[in-house]
Amino acid sequence: MTIQNREKAVEELSKIILKDRQNTHGNPEDNFDKIAVFWTDYLYFKYNINFNLDKYDVCNLMELLKMTRKISSPKNLDNYLDGSGYSLIGLSMLLGELENVKEK
Repeated sequence: MTIQNREKAVEELSKIILKDRQNTHGNPEDNFDKIAVFWTDYLYFKYNINFNLDKYDVCNLMELLKMTRKISSPKNLDNYLDGSGYSLIGLSMLLGELENVKEK
């Protein structure tokens, strides 16, 4: 892979996360918090599993979904972009938390 290909991949991922998905779905951190609540409730009411998921669990589970889809459709660009996007959002959330700790 050439550096140009990696640069193109980063540009495309940035466009999708910061513009396309942001405009369509809003702030991912807020959405992941809400999804975690719904999934936690679902697990409790459906299976009596009392476990609190968080926004990081949502990132990880969505990445696993995209990994599974890559197995079924290994040439589908969306699976790679979205999977990488979930990982990048998880990283950005963690960096934000670490920055908040550093400031205190």
